[in-house]
Amino acid sequence: MRNFHIGFSKNREGKIFSRMLQWYMKRDYSHTFFKFDDKILHAEINDGVNYWSIEKFEEQNIITKLYKIKATDEYYSKMREELLSHIGHKYAFLQNLGVILVDFMKILGISIRNPFRSGDNCSELVFHGLLERYPELSSNYRINSIRPDHIEDILLEKGFEEVTV
Repeated sequence: MRNFHIGFSKNREGKIFSRMLQWYMKRDYSHTFFKFDDKILHAEINDGVNYWSIEKFEEQNIITKLYKIKATDEYYSKMREELLSHIGHKYAFLQNLGVILVDFMKILGISIRNPFRSGDNCSELVFHGLLERYPELSSNYRINSIRPDHIEDILLEKGFEEVTV
């Protein structure tokens, strides 16, 4: 068995997009990520999908929640392989705007797909990892419309417990 964490954070400087996303989701975070040992794997506007040291990550972000994930060696290896295939992808900023558009249209009773699908955002990256363990999630969530609060909802639904930050 191997352990890793899925975490949630917000920008340390309170940047406007981070604050707007927190308000929109009604959560104390705007970002989700993987924590493996002493490294953070995440999708970030300036760097795209990349590994950062925990120290570098915490210089710019406040970690607000962490969930411990116990994984079989097989799942851990498959998930890491899937995630490594995303290293270097560009960040999908427009995809975030598309998520809001999809949500708005849903309120109007209209089902659409996110028109902006290029690149990866943080929630999509974490969702890729979760799909390796729970492929059935693809029937409940669209990968290009997933948000950080959806990721936390999935973790709670699957019975994962929050650990002290």
